[in-house]
Amino acid sequence: MKENQAEVLNFKQVQELLGVSSSYLYKCTSQGKIPCYRPTKGKLFFKKNEVIDWIESNSFSHSLISKLN
Repeated sequence: MKENQAEVLNFKQVQELLGVSSSYLYKCTSQGKIPCYRPTKGKLFFKKNEVIDWIESNSFSHSLISKLN
């Protein structure tokens, strides 16, 4: 992977990483609480580094953050 490219995760990957239900993750995305991208007006995608930043700013467990790295 190129240095300037962010790793992209799909919805299921982020759901598993966070350990949350799909309905909770959809709620977060629809309310703009977690950064995501919908390039084709269909599937949601996330930049891994932005998900980690979101976790850190929302007081999630540090053990989850270490799992992501």
